[in-house]
Amino acid sequence: VVSTNEFMITVGFLLAFLIDYGFENVNQGWRFMFGFPAVLSIIWSGLMYSMPESPRWLLVKGRVDEATEVYCHIYNTKEEAVNITNNTKQNIDSLRSISNITVFEIITQWK
Repeated sequence: VVSTNEFMITVGFLLAFLIDYGFENVNQGWRFMFGFPAVLSIIWSGLMYSMPESPRWLLVKGRVDEATEVYCHIYNTKEEAVNITNNTKQNIDSLRSISNITVFEIITQWK
């Protein structure tokens, strides 16, 4: 997932460069260079409403059934989605148990 994200960012930079290069010799082409990404940003913002919420965020908020439903769309079987939901919930619970430690406690333990 991370490598796909990095690849898409790189492709985005490449497309931006190519579009800017295409407007290089256009009269007042700099306006298009700024306007074109704005249009794409508006389209992207509209499409974000169709994306599902993060299952991890749903679990943090205690909405386990909705998180399992999102995992069902990602993975092939309901059992796999339930297993991943349970594992993620255990990870979140373990992080909550250690998050009660203050920065002062961490610093003072090295004395």
